Amino acid sequence: MKNLFVVVGGLGKNIIWTSLIEQLNVKCGENISVMTPWPFVFYNNKNIDHIEPLRDFPFNEQLTIYDDIIYHEPYFSDFLKYKDKHVLESWAQAYGIENVINKPYLNHNLDIGQAHKYLSSELLNDYCIVQFSGAPNYYDANFGDNKNNIGKRDYRPDLAEKLVHKIKNNLKLDVICLRRDDQYKPSAAITYTSKDEEGVLDIIPLIDGAKFIVCIDSALMHLAATTNNNKVIVLWNETQQNHRRIGYNFQTNISCSNDICNDISPDIIFEKIENL
Repeated sequence: MKNLFVVVGGLGKNIIWTSLIEQLNVKCGENISVMTPWPFVFYNNKNIDHIEPLRDFPFNEQLTIYDDIIYHEPYFSDFLKYKDKHVLESWAQAYGIENVINKPYLNHNLDIGQAHKYLSSELLNDYCIVQFSGAPNYYDANFGDNKNNIGKRDYRPDLAEKLVHKIKNNLKLDVICLRRDDQYKPSAAITYTSKDEEGVLDIIPLIDGAKFIVCIDSALMHLAATTNNNKVIVLWNETQQNHRRIGYNFQTNISCSNDICNDISPDIIFEKIENL
């Protein structure tokens, strides 16, 4: 049987879903296919038979080749009810497979030279990578039309300035900030911005070489989880989300609870950096 699994949502959600692929192949008895708005996440994956682009659910004649089209959305399930239930557990239960190891996989074969073209200035020192802003989601119901507003998971800009200053002055590192053009930029950071969605994967060789990563619940967190660099500190605002539901135990997770934005003290973060 040819089975097509539909995966919607953001880039990070698609990355974490890759942890399920091998067990789904075991259940199905052959390589599965996937339908996704982020097809490049699944490029060169030997365990995927075919990738179908997802564009507003049009009728596609080619989809008639599949015996089953399978879709489970954890955010339309009891996953929302249980605050400590991991999204992979929700998927596994719905798909009828055993719980899987939470370790996503990307087969990228990327060159670090490709990543440098997305940097706003040249790296002169060893470096770390940060991400302090993410796209608004359903937790930010009042985000509004102003894209510069701060969402609940975003790190407060004045605290980000203090943290970046502390890193640069105490550790003598360059700081790369993964961000979009319309998001907050720490004044002393080098920006990594890709106009092409696929270009975000080019940051992976930079992640491999980074002294450490500091980020919110974001694409950077999930991209780092696919590498061997486990020196990752993730800043969570538990009024928005927590690591027990979509995070990784092999990363360092620290939390706050704030109805406006993430406000973890830079001193606490810096102490974690020193202990890595």
